[in-house]
Amino acid sequence: MKLSEGDILKIYKANRDVLYRTCYLYMGNEEDAADAVQNTLVKLMERTEPFEDDHHARNWLLKVAVNECRKTLSHWWRKKRAADIEDFDEFPYNGENLISRGEILDAVMHLPKNSRIAIYLYYFEGCSTMKIAEILGRNTVTVRSDLARGRKKLKLDLEAEGERRGEAR
Repeated sequence: MKLSEGDILKIYKANRDVLYRTCYLYMGNEEDAADAVQNTLVKLMERTEPFEDDHHARNWLLKVAVNECRKTLSHWWRKKRAADIEDFDEFPYNGENLISRGEILDAVMHLPKNSRIAIYLYYFEGCSTMKIAEILGRNTVTVRSDLARGRKKLKLDLEAEGERRGEAR
């Protein structure tokens, strides 16, 4: 038995922002992120089993979204593209006011992909390292290493930014 249209809509509305942000962090541009979210939602509509609770639905969606991003990034045509997906000029977001965390978020956006995703899911979405490991299909120890490397780089980047500001005044 498939999920009802009302259930799908409720799950979508509750998780669309986190799905888009996660896919954007993974893919590096709006178009690819939107495609990954759309593919994730198609999988949600095809799902036959009900979710245990809202938390289970969110984690399932995140795992599917990350897998969709990986699938897209590993496609042969993607590997031939010259564009560097690690360059982020902006972080489009229309929901809650996360932009107020501007400098920190900007610094997170410039981290290497593994650290960027781990930091985002851990600090911005409140996922545990075990849950991040499950979502990303990685070892928990690896996720913790990504977090440690990301925090170290963030600290250095933010300190350097503070020093540049001090010189500019």
